[in-house]
Amino acid sequence: MTNIALDYEHLSDVELAALVVRRDPAAVRLITRRNNQRLYRVAWSILKDRAEAEGVCGHRSLCRRGIAVHLVDADRRQRSLRQATRRAEAIASPASASGDHPR
Repeated sequence: MTNIALDYEHLSDVELAALVVRRDPAAVRLITRRNNQRLYRVAWSILKDRAEAEGVCGHRSLCRRGIAVHLVDADRRQRSLRQATRRAEAIASPASASGDHPR
């Protein structure tokens, strides 16, 4: 078995998100670091207190857990959307309109 080291810094957020869904701690750390300012703004908009917002964003496990939950939910929504799109395309396909269904 060959282990290939990933260059996380060159991965896109979408690629990192796929790794986060697989519980890759290095991907979680990098995506958290890249988005720390956004996390702070969200925390501040909820808490309306700079010190508390900094405390929440400084508590990495909370931020990471929040990101992971958000990414897992996004992944589930994307899968559901793909399945719905496939069903809609199957219903709207010319084969179904003419009554010719592949078996």
